[in-house]
Amino acid sequence: MNKENASKLWKMIQEAGDYLLNELPDHPNHPKGRNPYAHVALCVKEKFGNSRYTNTITGISINFYNFFVFMFAVSYHWETEILTAILIFNALMYSSIYFVLNKTKK
Repeated sequence: MNKENASKLWKMIQEAGDYLLNELPDHPNHPKGRNPYAHVALCVKEKFGNSRYTNTITGISINFYNFFVFMFAVSYHWETEILTAILIFNALMYSSIYFVLNKTKK
């Protein structure tokens, strides 16, 4: 999320939290009163999903890709041309994926 959208979202959370101020019911886990801003932020997070699993799957995918590339590179550790090609291929692959994902993010 870019800074502009993050500030817009935070402003909406603040407005909703102001509306809920002193409106949330008491709860034993919150002896000093409930935080309406945290409540709204939690509701937004629950509504739009938790990216923890997405991040985990992405991390595992990247690790598997790197594992296979490293295993291939180790098999040809004496071939400078192949290692250079692997390096260039990976740099292009990571850069192109970054630019595609960065475009779709906006």
